[in-house]
Amino acid sequence: MKHGLILAAAPLVLPMALLAACKQEAAQDSGSALDAIHQVEAAQASAITAHDLDGAVAPYGPEAVLVMPGAAPTTGFDKVRDAMEDMMKDPAAKVELTPTASWVSASGDLVVTMGDFTYDYTDPESNEPATMSGVNQTVWQKGDGNAWTIVSDFNAATAAAGETAAE
Repeated sequence: MKHGLILAAAPLVLPMALLAACKQEAAQDSGSALDAIHQVEAAQASAITAHDLDGAVAPYGPEAVLVMPGAAPTTGFDKVRDAMEDMMKDPAAKVELTPTASWVSASGDLVVTMGDFTYDYTDPESNEPATMSGVNQTVWQKGDGNAWTIVSDFNAATAAAGETAAE
């Protein structure tokens, strides 16, 4: 009787074990995708700080959309490159990004990352050093050769204590 129960339960237990293994593999794939993307994000921030234009724009896809605080959305790799080039003309330009949240789509071909950033720059009105804090949300898509590219990069300034975002 004992063997009969084991054999009867096998068709129920085996699919559950396989499903659990698939979920574990998907979680590992998600983790490796996020690790790879976080490395690209760190390299991109370093490239901006080093005024390395090619390194700063390398992750953007051909139809990428870039939204920077106080600017209209920029669409397309060449226009994103132009916007980044303008930003990096400022010798004080420096970006630091701290990842806060991220998730991978069930299909594994889209990732959304979020983070807090600080951006050091020269204030154009006072010509004095300034720092902007903000939030970032980037949508990544796995492309040819499994390379991850940015399809949307949205950045918004956050208000400092006692200020409003419009100030």
